[in-house]
Amino acid sequence: GPASTDEITVAPGFAVDQLYTVPKDQQGSWVSLCREPGGGFYACDQGDKGLFHIRVSESGVDVTNLELTDPVKKGPLSGAQGLVWAFDSLWFHRNGGHLFRVSDSDGDGRLDLVEKQPSETGGGEHGNHAVLVDETGDNLYVVGGNHANIPPEDATARNRVQSWDEDHLLPRM
Repeated sequence: GPASTDEITVAPGFAVDQLYTVPKDQQGSWVSLCREPGGGFYACDQGDKGLFHIRVSESGVDVTNLELTDPVKKGPLSGAQGLVWAFDSLWFHRNGGHLFRVSDSDGDGRLDLVEKQPSETGGGEHGNHAVLVDETGDNLYVVGGNHANIPPEDATARNRVQSWDEDHLLPRM
């Protein structure tokens, strides 16, 4: 089961409270989390259980499955390795797949529109991962894992490592 909060070391003056335990059989294994402007959060599991909206209040934690459809897989929008709120939208990078923009198309306060963005795919859960807003606040970065495709070389990439390997201590079985 989950670790108890008394097993966590915290700095003086801080405390840890357990607000919610994710029911794995219903909501999967959450691997990505981001804050939204309304004070809530979005979380996603690494499999096919969905994308969840979380509200924390004095009365407890309310978790809602948004039940959005992935326009590529035609199943539940799920498996995000990266989530970030930017430009009035949730940016969702699916495990080994595409980058999606998820937005509120009718202004009712609920995300309802999923649009696939031009993006590289591949690498599975070791491919593209986090989605980050750049230092100017005007663009997004998609951070690649150890199986992400190498981008094409350009004039600014002269000192980039040209090849690498997994460097396994033992051969794969």
